[in-house]
Amino acid sequence: MRYIFIILITILSINPIFAGESDKIMAVKGKVVDQNNEPLAGVEVLIVETNTKVYTDLNGNFEVTSTQLQKYTLKITAISYKDLVLKAEPVKKSAPAVLIRLQEN
Repeated sequence: MRYIFIILITILSINPIFAGESDKIMAVKGKVVDQNNEPLAGVEVLIVETNTKVYTDLNGNFEVTSTQLQKYTLKITAISYKDLVLKAEPVKKSAPAVLIRLQEN
């Protein structure tokens, strides 16, 4: 019984430590849309500095978790659209995504 009490106290004391951790996690994230604000799925987003590629989901969203607080160069590529290169900084994961609008070729 004594061991269960010690384990329970340990778990309860650790919980507040992790409660705020999600606010500290940073990400480069955005939503890619066309000229009519329709989401674009399957758009390639390349983070040039790390050579990391991700693709937008069905709602045009992408997210890359980051541990470094630096500006990144994003190269956004989609068939029938002009490539777009822009700078982005990591933000808290709870922050809203940046809207990125692509122009048709």
